[in-house]
Amino acid sequence: MPTSCCEPPARPRLDINRFPNELLLRIIQFLPPRDVALSAAQVSTRWRSLIKHNLARVPRIPAHCHVYVMDIDLQPGDDQTDGRSPIMQYHFTTFNTSQPGKTY
Repeated sequence: MPTSCCEPPARPRLDINRFPNELLLRIIQFLPPRDVALSAAQVSTRWRSLIKHNLARVPRIPAHCHVYVMDIDLQPGDDQTDGRSPIMQYHFTTFNTSQPGKTY
C-alpha cells in the first residue's frame, strides 16, 4: 500500500546485534559494572561472552583496603584569619589484615 506524500520515509531498523564486538565492548564500558553483571544472565550467549570479557578487565579492589574521604568546607566568615573559605580534603587509607587476598 503506498504511503501518503506527507509521511516521512520509514527509517531502517537498527539492529545492535549486527555491530562488531569491538563497538559493543566500547558501549558496555560506559555501563556501571554492577548493572552489566546483573543483566549478563538475561542476554544472548554473544552478549554474555562480551560482558564476561569486559568484567575481566575491571580492576578489583582488595577487600582489606578502605579509602575514606573527609571534606571540610568553611563558609566565609567561619575562618578567623582572613575571611576566605578554605576547602580541605583528606583521603585516609586503612588496611584490615584479617582478610588478606579477599576481593570484591
